[in-house]
Amino acid sequence: MCNETCVSDQNDSKLTSGNHDLRQKRLRKTKTELVDELESLEAQLSSTQDVSRNLDERPELDLDYDRFKAIFDNIPIGIHLKDQDGKVVLANREVLKWWGLTENEALGQTTDAISGDLDEEIDARRKVEQEAWEKQEISFRETKDKHRPDGNHHYITITKIPIVGRDGKTSLLCSAIQDVTRYKAIEFNLAQSESRFHTALEFMTGGLLMFSNDLMVEVVSPSFWEMYKIPRDLVSVGESIAPIVRYRAERGDYGPGDTEQLIRKRIDDFRKPEMSIVEDKVGDRSIRMFRAPTAEGGLVGVFNDITEQKLADENLREALVNAEQANQAKTDFLASMSHELRTPLNAIIGFSEFIYEETLGAIENEKYQEYIGDIHNSGHHLLHLINDVLDLSKIEAGQLSLYESEVNIDELLNYCLRMIKGRKEAATISFEYQPPNEPIMVRGDERVLKQIVLNPLANAVKYNDVGGSITVSIDHNSDLGVSIVVRDNGVGIAPEHIPVVLEPFGQARTNAHISHEGTGLGLSLSRQLIELHGGTLDLESEIGMGTVVTIKLPPDRVIGR
Repeated sequence: MCNETCVSDQNDSKLTSGNHDLRQKRLRKTKTELVDELESLEAQLSSTQDVSRNLDERPELDLDYDRFKAIFDNIPIGIHLKDQDGKVVLANREVLKWWGLTENEALGQTTDAISGDLDEEIDARRKVEQEAWEKQEISFRETKDKHRPDGNHHYITITKIPIVGRDGKTSLLCSAIQDVTRYKAIEFNLAQSESRFHTALEFMTGGLLMFSNDLMVEVVSPSFWEMYKIPRDLVSVGESIAPIVRYRAERGDYGPGDTEQLIRKRIDDFRKPEMSIVEDKVGDRSIRMFRAPTAEGGLVGVFNDITEQKLADENLREALVNAEQANQAKTDFLASMSHELRTPLNAIIGFSEFIYEETLGAIENEKYQEYIGDIHNSGHHLLHLINDVLDLSKIEAGQLSLYESEVNIDELLNYCLRMIKGRKEAATISFEYQPPNEPIMVRGDERVLKQIVLNPLANAVKYNDVGGSITVSIDHNSDLGVSIVVRDNGVGIAPEHIPVVLEPFGQARTNAHISHEGTGLGLSLSRQLIELHGGTLDLESEIGMGTVVTIKLPPDRVIGR
């Protein structure tokens, strides 16, 4: 009988439950065969010895493990390893936080017990893990986890990775868990934004076409196809715009000429990264295209059907021409009529004055004398009205010329006050004039400036009560110019009616029982005449408080004090 002994060392890759030390055990196996004289095998003795302790005495192995554990625990995704029984043998810090357990609490437990899932969920997970274990294939799935310690639902991805030993068998199953809730929220918001964009695109009235720098369609609105009468299935997103260009060229949208040349020219235009506004024609419709480059080097085009707008513009231009012609006709008519009316009016005024003064003999009947006076006054009133209407027409037509000279404001106001005081209706009104401390000279049309001042003075008399008062003053500021202020304590005007009385023929009846002759031209004419001098006319008034009219001449009209 002889003995033969064989000794071999090998690694045992199987880790026992509760052991999270990744270092493999080092096993020494001894096998002894017993044979007889005929060298026949009588018995075989085997023994196994754990020699890991001898290896643990090498400090560099501990150092390597500590480094591994530090890296493993600080990976920002949850990772755990479990054996074929489903028990956790190693778990990093992130997955322990996910489970809400300590390392000692987690190791040795099954993930079924830790998760607290329903039976069908556990069965589904076991099936996936069994397939990964047996087929040694990596599996991936996304799920909604509801077992976080914070009580909130989280979207997670789980990757199952089988760990295969040297013997080719699966020894452990690694699970990598990543919280993708934030990414799902971004994905959801992006989907919502895209949905809103497509909804807006669907209902926008104008057309929209966006394409890349290689002329591939990126965005197109339904209204674009309708506006250009192009079949929707001609081009899809991600395809070239060339078929659209060819379709329009063959239809004749680009005018006469060689079709291929027209296509190349339009394609070359699309390649130019510049902003432009182009008017396009589709049959009898007019399309305005606003084109601008995108940040990626492509182009975006916004299209609007402006056919109705162009028709409205044409109608407006025609209306303006007709209005100008009508206004010119009115001006010509008023100029002609004023001439025709002035001739007989001058005769009426002259002869009535001649008779009133009894030049050829006395008028025995006093009533006749009174009637002749009324005829004379009415003639003057009508002549002033004709002059006002003619001046207003000239202003509107831009035909009123100013004959400017140096005008003394003090002398001009004294003249206007004398004219107003001479009127019969001014007999019961008291006047106060506050002259300037020193002479003020302005540059302007003296006749027109008198008319500007006389109109508000006449209104102050006309709309005043018996015993009322009128004050005229001057305010001179070298920076602001010269202001002539006419103030009365008459019936006044409601503030909301002030814009009305400043318009031609505008009147505000302050008392239904008070009626005054007039056409509402005075203040409007004064305002427009002072504006011809570069000045302004402002009106302030309240019912029962009187009226203040301020006539302002700009500084460049003032010559000196």
